[in-house]
Amino acid sequence: MRFTALHSCMLSFKDKGGFQVIQSLNGPFYKKQRLTVLILLRYTVIERIKSSMREKIQMFVNNF
Repeated sequence: MRFTALHSCMLSFKDKGGFQVIQSLNGPFYKKQRLTVLILLRYTVIERIKSSMREKIQMFVNNF
């Protein structure tokens, strides 16, 4: 979950799943791209949950 273009301003964003995602964002970039970043962060969090669920299911299946 790394955004190389972003630093300095703090963004704290709580996902529906209750995940607290904190990213530091660049001032002018932050103003312009805030929505895009929120969408990217949400997508990243959801993808992370999906992949970890997939791994757990795979482990469960492999143990049988």
